[in-house]
Amino acid sequence: MYRFILQNLRSQMTRWLIWITTDIVVLILILIIYGCTSHENPFDPKNEQTKGRPFNLSESAGFGEIKLTWKHPMLDGKPMPIDFYRIYKKGTKGVWSLLADISKDSSCFTDSSVVSDIQYYYKLQAVRGNDASDFSQIGPVSTYWFPDSLEEIELTTTEPIAIAFSPSYRQDRYIADSWNNTVYILNSDDKYIDKCEVGKKPEALIVWNEENIDYIFVCNWGDRTVSLHRRELNYGMCSELSKINIGSRPEAVVAISIDTIFVAATDDSLHKIIVVDQDFLVKDTAIAITPDDHSLLYLPDSNKIIVISDNANEIFLIESKSLTIEPMTVDGLNKAADCAISSDGKWLYIANYGGPEHVLIIDIGSRTLVGSIILPEIYEQYKAISVAFVPVPECPLGDLLFILGINNSGVASIFSYIIRVQNNIPEATFLKIKEIDNNDVIKAYQIRYTLSDDERRLYILLHNHIQSSGAFKLIEPIN
Repeated sequence: MYRFILQNLRSQMTRWLIWITTDIVVLILILIIYGCTSHENPFDPKNEQTKGRPFNLSESAGFGEIKLTWKHPMLDGKPMPIDFYRIYKKGTKGVWSLLADISKDSSCFTDSSVVSDIQYYYKLQAVRGNDASDFSQIGPVSTYWFPDSLEEIELTTTEPIAIAFSPSYRQDRYIADSWNNTVYILNSDDKYIDKCEVGKKPEALIVWNEENIDYIFVCNWGDRTVSLHRRELNYGMCSELSKINIGSRPEAVVAISIDTIFVAATDDSLHKIIVVDQDFLVKDTAIAITPDDHSLLYLPDSNKIIVISDNANEIFLIESKSLTIEPMTVDGLNKAADCAISSDGKWLYIANYGGPEHVLIIDIGSRTLVGSIILPEIYEQYKAISVAFVPVPECPLGDLLFILGINNSGVASIFSYIIRVQNNIPEATFLKIKEIDNNDVIKAYQIRYTLSDDERRLYILLHNHIQSSGAFKLIEPIN
């Protein structure tokens, strides 16, 4: 009897042991299978390859845009089936909002609805049916400044030809009107506040400031004079201090200091650089040079003046103290529209419109021509008139170059490029063209850049038959 009970008990224990062993083995197999399957999932944080972030989401900042790139999630070496991607965005102090739904076949997206100096965050997820993956997030990232919003300045001018900016705390703008013999004054909000009566047909001007007083030096092309005006900022009064006849038509000016002002002047057969001191007297004798329609640029590091020619293949370096002249022949230069210096001070950019339109790049240190960049977007239909150069310090992409051009139909447009030199090889990347809605333009004069109150602006001066106002500004759009 006991033997039977003992055998029966042994039999049951054996069966229990087999069941338990089987259950344990099955459980182990389930865990192994489940674990392998789970970790192979590219969205599993324990996945050794993806760490749960299969998109490899990355960003790159550009001028006025941020580009996102990612990779399609893979499973067992094959693309995971999804319907589309969804991107969210927020600013530093904002909340997440849907930016865009992107095709499943895409692997990049460019966000142009950004403002410089604001940091942004992005997150990406894959969507299939009613299911969505976890987010992959990136940030903060900010973009480089780029103006793309054109506004007309409400100013009744007939022929605005030149603009200058006050270095005072008020940062007023001075616009010379060649037709009305007047310099109009705008505040930092570009609202008209005052004016100065000047000589006949002002062509160029500069402004400097001393103790709440702006001094305006004007080149009056029509009566061959240069004039100095004083404007007290606290009272808004503008008065003429001095005027002298220089015997030639002044057309460009640059100031090294208050007591050293260089004026480029031209006549029927005489072209010269005149130096005016703080007592408004012509300093030394006029410097005779050969080019016509000059552009002047000051190189503070070398204390030299660069004279750019509109009708020759030479530029001239003038030592500001000794007034010695050093000519330099530049192959390919025949009609220089304007010039600018790179943000690192190494390169001189010269916009040439003698055909084809291109940018010449000169090494300032060695005074040698590095090369030139053809700008097909311009020269096929447009004539380059003026250049605005926007330095972008410590930007790996390069510097911004804006060129104001006009075509045979009287349409004025602004062309924007990224310019840089790598290993002495110049490169240009075309960004975009902005057409100015100002019909029947007969003259395009100037495009100039200013930074004031941490707000960057480009000013464009035009003249046409229909509208009396020809002043515009190009600013960064505000979202």
